[in-house]
Amino acid sequence: MTSRLLDALSEGPPPRDNLLDRPVEATELTPLVRQTQATTPSLTTAYGPGKEPILTVGLMANRGVTVPPTPVVFILGCVDSGACRTLVPLSVAVRLGLQANELTLDQGSFGGVGSSISTWSSSVPVLGTVMAFPETASPAQPWGPVVDLNPSFTDLLPEPATLLGRADFFRAFVITFNEDSAAPSFCIQQR
Repeated sequence: MTSRLLDALSEGPPPRDNLLDRPVEATELTPLVRQTQATTPSLTTAYGPGKEPILTVGLMANRGVTVPPTPVVFILGCVDSGACRTLVPLSVAVRLGLQANELTLDQGSFGGVGSSISTWSSSVPVLGTVMAFPETASPAQPWGPVVDLNPSFTDLLPEPATLLGRADFFRAFVITFNEDSAAPSFCIQQR
């Protein structure tokens, strides 16, 4: 399954302005990703002052061998050290081909500052990989390991941004934030 995800991703995501079903601001996708030549592969992404640390991630439901293959869905995710789990809009579960009987209402709730929402978990594993946009105009490329995610899906409206959380996404990487007031960035390093 991992090689199928990488094969699908090697074709690259759709053009940058078609990643989501909503208009995408240029500032969400223009952050340059720079790979450093370190012993452990790392990826540094700049984001504007007052903006969120955003990555493009390719997601796929891991159903083993299926015909036709399960779709790869490209999302923009905020790298969020405050999120215990990855949180994804329920519409992404639909786009991944997940069925209602494969989603279970989570006990308790997913909470944030002063709020809580209902979430669902999938019985079908969800895989993800970071997509790197090089400095040149070349298409995005898969970067780093394929990560076993355990996302929570929410039907909150309006749809929230995807949050890449600690229990799954952060376990695959060492993530460092540089909150420079003029040029903030974050670095993800493979474990």
